[in-house]
Amino acid sequence: AGSELPNGDLVFTGAYEDTFPNGLPFINDPNVWLVRLSAEGCLVEGCNEWTIINPDGSITATEEPLAMNGGFIVYPNPGNGQVWVKAAGEPGTGQRCAMVLYDAQGRRMKAETFFAGRPQQFDWGDLQPGMYYYLIRTEDGAYQSGKLLIAR
Repeated sequence: AGSELPNGDLVFTGAYEDTFPNGLPFINDPNVWLVRLSAEGCLVEGCNEWTIINPDGSITATEEPLAMNGGFIVYPNPGNGQVWVKAAGEPGTGQRCAMVLYDAQGRRMKAETFFAGRPQQFDWGDLQPGMYYYLIRTEDGAYQSGKLLIAR
Protein backbone atom coordinates (compact mmCIF):
# COMPACT_ATOMS: atom_id res chain seq x y z
CA ALA A 1 0.00 0.00 0.00
CA GLY A 2 1.17 3.53 -0.62
CA SER A 3 0.24 7.04 0.42
CA GLU A 4 1.31 10.60 -0.32
CA LEU A 5 2.02 12.80 2.71
CA PRO A 6 0.99 16.49 2.84
CA ASN A 7 4.58 17.58 2.06
CA GLY A 8 4.65 15.42 -1.11
CA ASP A 9 6.70 12.56 0.35
CA LEU A 10 5.59 9.03 -0.56
CA VAL A 11 5.28 6.20 1.97
CA PHE A 12 4.91 2.54 0.96
CA THR A 13 4.48 -0.47 3.20
CA GLY A 14 4.01 -4.18 2.70
CA ALA A 15 4.81 -7.62 4.05
CA TYR A 16 6.00 -10.96 2.78
CA GLU A 17 6.19 -14.44 4.23
CA ASP A 18 9.31 -16.60 4.26
CA THR A 19 8.85 -20.31 3.66
CA PHE A 20 10.87 -23.45 4.13
CA PRO A 21 11.96 -25.31 0.96
CA ASN A 22 8.87 -27.53 1.34
CA GLY A 23 6.60 -24.46 1.15
CA LEU A 24 5.58 -24.31 4.82
CA PRO A 25 5.77 -20.81 6.34
CA PHE A 26 8.19 -19.86 9.10
CA ILE A 27 6.40 -19.36 12.42
CA ASN A 28 6.67 -15.96 14.16
CA ASP A 29 8.77 -14.49 11.35
CA PRO A 30 7.10 -11.22 10.32
CA ASN A 31 8.72 -9.48 7.38
CA VAL A 32 7.18 -6.04 7.21
CA TRP A 33 8.81 -3.28 5.19
CA LEU A 34 8.36 0.47 5.01
CA VAL A 35 9.89 2.84 2.45
CA ARG A 36 9.67 6.64 2.54
CA LEU A 37 10.70 8.68 -0.50
CA SER A 38 11.02 12.46 -0.63
CA ALA A 39 8.80 14.49 -2.94
CA GLU A 40 11.69 14.32 -5.45
CA GLY A 41 11.65 10.50 -5.31
CA CYS A 42 14.81 10.27 -3.18
CA LEU A 43 15.47 7.52 -0.67
CA VAL A 44 18.51 9.39 0.67
CA GLU A 45 19.05 13.14 0.92
CA GLY A 46 20.67 14.69 -2.14
CA CYS A 47 19.83 11.98 -4.67
CA ASN A 48 18.30 14.60 -6.94
CA GLU A 49 21.68 16.29 -7.38
CA TRP A 50 23.92 15.65 -10.37
CA THR A 51 27.66 15.21 -10.18
CA ILE A 52 29.55 16.53 -13.19
CA ILE A 53 32.56 14.32 -13.92
CA ASN A 54 35.12 15.47 -16.48
CA PRO A 55 36.67 13.03 -18.99
CA ASP A 56 39.84 12.94 -16.85
CA GLY A 57 37.78 11.76 -13.85
CA SER A 58 37.88 15.01 -11.88
CA ILE A 59 34.67 16.36 -10.36
CA THR A 60 33.77 19.88 -11.47
CA ALA A 61 30.60 20.48 -9.49
CA THR A 62 27.61 18.95 -7.85
CA GLU A 63 24.41 20.77 -8.63
CA GLU A 64 20.71 20.28 -9.06
CA PRO A 65 19.86 20.20 -12.78
CA LEU A 66 17.85 23.01 -14.33
CA ALA A 67 14.34 22.31 -15.55
CA MET A 68 14.17 22.86 -19.30
CA ASN A 69 12.39 25.96 -20.56
CA GLY A 70 10.33 25.27 -23.67
CA GLY A 71 11.57 21.72 -23.78
CA PHE A 72 11.00 18.97 -26.28
CA ILE A 73 7.96 17.29 -27.76
CA VAL A 74 8.11 13.49 -27.88
CA TYR A 75 5.55 12.04 -30.30
CA PRO A 76 3.49 10.12 -31.21
CA ASN A 77 2.54 9.22 -27.67
CA PRO A 78 1.17 6.59 -27.48
CA GLY A 79 3.05 5.20 -30.45
CA ASN A 80 4.35 2.03 -32.06
CA GLY A 81 8.07 2.51 -31.37
CA GLN A 82 8.83 5.02 -34.15
CA VAL A 83 9.52 8.01 -31.91
CA TRP A 84 10.12 11.61 -32.96
CA VAL A 85 11.70 14.25 -30.73
CA LYS A 86 11.67 17.94 -31.60
CA ALA A 87 12.35 21.17 -29.75
CA ALA A 88 9.18 22.91 -28.55
CA GLY A 89 10.99 26.25 -28.24
CA GLU A 90 14.58 27.28 -28.73
CA PRO A 91 16.59 25.13 -26.26
CA GLY A 92 19.90 26.01 -27.91
CA THR A 93 19.86 25.21 -31.61
CA GLY A 94 22.68 22.86 -32.47
CA GLN A 95 23.17 21.90 -28.84
CA ARG A 96 23.96 18.23 -28.25
CA CYS A 97 21.30 16.34 -26.30
CA ALA A 98 21.05 12.87 -24.79
CA MET A 99 17.84 10.89 -24.40
CA VAL A 100 17.68 7.81 -22.19
CA LEU A 101 14.67 5.48 -22.04
CA TYR A 102 13.91 3.35 -18.96
CA ASP A 103 11.37 0.57 -18.45
CA ALA A 104 8.94 0.43 -15.51
CA GLN A 105 11.57 -1.36 -13.38
CA GLY A 106 14.09 1.44 -13.97
CA ARG A 107 16.28 -0.55 -16.36
CA ARG A 108 18.00 1.48 -19.07
CA MET A 109 16.54 0.29 -22.38
CA LYS A 110 17.79 2.83 -24.94
CA ALA A 111 20.21 5.74 -25.08
CA GLU A 112 20.47 8.16 -28.00
CA THR A 113 22.26 11.41 -28.72
CA PHE A 114 21.03 14.08 -31.09
CA PHE A 115 21.31 17.79 -31.82
CA ALA A 116 18.53 20.22 -30.96
CA GLY A 117 17.25 22.36 -33.79
CA ARG A 118 15.73 19.73 -36.05
CA PRO A 119 13.31 16.83 -35.45
CA GLN A 120 14.99 13.51 -34.74
CA GLN A 121 13.48 10.04 -35.27
CA PHE A 122 14.38 6.96 -33.23
CA ASP A 123 13.37 3.42 -34.21
CA TRP A 124 12.47 1.68 -30.97
CA GLY A 125 10.11 -0.83 -32.59
CA ASP A 126 12.01 -3.71 -30.96
CA LEU A 127 10.70 -2.73 -27.50
CA GLN A 128 7.83 -4.61 -25.91
CA PRO A 129 4.55 -2.70 -25.59
CA GLY A 130 4.29 -0.88 -22.28
CA MET A 131 5.02 2.28 -20.33
CA TYR A 132 8.52 3.72 -20.51
CA TYR A 133 10.11 6.77 -18.91
CA TYR A 134 12.50 9.10 -20.70
CA LEU A 135 15.05 11.68 -19.64
CA ILE A 136 16.38 14.25 -22.10
CA ARG A 137 19.39 16.27 -21.01
CA THR A 138 21.09 19.10 -22.91
CA GLU A 139 24.77 20.08 -22.94
CA ASP A 140 24.09 23.01 -20.63
CA GLY A 141 22.57 20.71 -17.98
CA ALA A 142 18.87 21.40 -18.53
CA TYR A 143 16.64 18.34 -18.45
CA GLN A 144 13.16 17.10 -19.26
CA SER A 145 11.55 13.84 -18.22
CA GLY A 146 8.29 12.19 -19.15
CA LYS A 147 6.40 9.02 -19.98
CA LEU A 148 6.20 7.26 -23.33
CA LEU A 149 3.59 4.59 -24.03
CA ILE A 150 4.45 2.04 -26.72
CA ALA A 151 1.37 0.17 -27.97
CA ARG A 152 0.90 -1.99 -31.02
